[in-house]
Amino acid sequence: MMRPLLRPARTNTTQEERDKRRVTKIDERIGGAAPTTVDQGSTPEAPAKGPSPHTKSGHRRVAVLGLMLGMLLGALDNTIVVTVLPNIVTDLQDRDGLPFVVSAYLIAQTIAMPIFGKLSDTHGRRVFFVLGLLIFGVGSVLSGFARSLDELIAFRAIQGVGSGAFFPVANSIIGVIFDAKERARLTGAFGAIFGVSAVFGPLIGSWIVEITTWRWIFFINLPIGVLSYALVMASLGPLKETERRAKFDLAGAALLAAWVGALMLVLEQTGAQEGWKWSDPISVGVTAGGVALLGLFLWWEIRAPDPVVALRHFKVRIVAATNAMSFLRGFAFITVLTYVSIFVAFAIGGTTGDVRNTLYGFLVPMVIGATIGGALLPKLGYRPLIAGGMTVMAFGTLLLTFIDGSTPPIVGTTGGWPSGVFLFLAPVGFGIGMTFAPAVIAVQTAVPKREIGISTSMVQFMMNLGGAFGVSILAAYQQARFAALAPLQPVGPPTAAYFQAVQAAAVQSVHEVFVFTFVVALCAIVPALFIKGRIGEDKKDEASPVEAS
Repeated sequence: MMRPLLRPARTNTTQEERDKRRVTKIDERIGGAAPTTVDQGSTPEAPAKGPSPHTKSGHRRVAVLGLMLGMLLGALDNTIVVTVLPNIVTDLQDRDGLPFVVSAYLIAQTIAMPIFGKLSDTHGRRVFFVLGLLIFGVGSVLSGFARSLDELIAFRAIQGVGSGAFFPVANSIIGVIFDAKERARLTGAFGAIFGVSAVFGPLIGSWIVEITTWRWIFFINLPIGVLSYALVMASLGPLKETERRAKFDLAGAALLAAWVGALMLVLEQTGAQEGWKWSDPISVGVTAGGVALLGLFLWWEIRAPDPVVALRHFKVRIVAATNAMSFLRGFAFITVLTYVSIFVAFAIGGTTGDVRNTLYGFLVPMVIGATIGGALLPKLGYRPLIAGGMTVMAFGTLLLTFIDGSTPPIVGTTGGWPSGVFLFLAPVGFGIGMTFAPAVIAVQTAVPKREIGISTSMVQFMMNLGGAFGVSILAAYQQARFAALAPLQPVGPPTAAYFQAVQAAAVQSVHEVFVFTFVVALCAIVPALFIKGRIGEDKKDEASPVEAS
């Protein structure tokens, strides 16, 4: 038999297209969330240029401002509350359970993220962002009127549930109303919000308690939330998928809340200065229960017809690698911010102003990195920016391992070389900022657009989980090392030599934390190398049936 002289031309496919095909095949093989009926009259995705059918009169800038205000509320709240905890304790006259004021918010937020991400995919994006604002506002009002610490803890959990909608739903809305190039720039700006909150939260909290009471740190959320609501409602359509889907996976959501709540509780409490110890029976019991619930959750989600977390997506290399990188990034990110503050305040005796000014060394480069990462993403693709960002972050954590008691908090010289905690923080912030947009866009373009909410939420979920693991594990290690290195307190008045020895113990224990963080940062480079693909110059994102305004 003669071979044909002409063969069909081979078409070039991008990594993004191959990943999408693989997800589709997995959906068909496993019986995932495939659509059953599609409304033929639904409005397709708008072209890259011009107004989007998902926005009213094309007011996309107004929508972005409303979304950013909501995200800023969620990011700022915990950093503000941490600052005013002493005022809360004095007013409520109760120290028991004080760490739960912070951990209740973080745990509830982490649990709510994937649940709201899933619900926004199946029941509409705008409605769940607005619902998050409503829940957060109710929790804020109740927290402001709390009469006891127990009430405050419960109301802070309500706040956390509401804030869990802000990040995944806002990013999924951006994924629907903007094309990938514009989305890259905006996602970088959204990611920078975390750095802004880390630095400005304490400033805002201090300012509020100086002019009024701590209760206004909660009441001030109301006008900002109302403004966010008004902007979103005025500019966005419902953004509701018209596909009929299976019933919401209530069992999966309950199991998710159970195992995340149990493990996050242990991590937050063992990482707190006045919390549990890893050897405590309650820590061991809750950890064992959390691990068992995690196993049950995985067993159920594999079999669920429309799972709350699409585990099948983790069979796609780019999704698995991005989430692994996000976990390690969160581990290093939160640990560095926590222990830089401890080092400046306690190890080298810096003032509150020194701590604030030092953290600017993280914030400003992170905002710059996020902006540059979003701008360069269409040209360079995912891997150069994510792997490059993790490499720069690792270099910064390496520099932090050289700090000692003589290192200045801002910028100076040590042994004739430029030195300073501020200076060493700059590459950490810049490297992390570079990865914000590529990480989110990579998973959004690797899964079907009808599941963009849950895919986006998992990136932030893994970052929160990584941060909780990092701070709790290294806090236990640092406290044990400090106790072993610090001298016993003398019977008489403490001497100068005693204080010097205590300072040296603090410096050494924090130094070892940074060494461990450097190792984790190096490990984050490995999954980053597997995140391949890029945004095509003229390629439009795959459209999905979305009900416009």
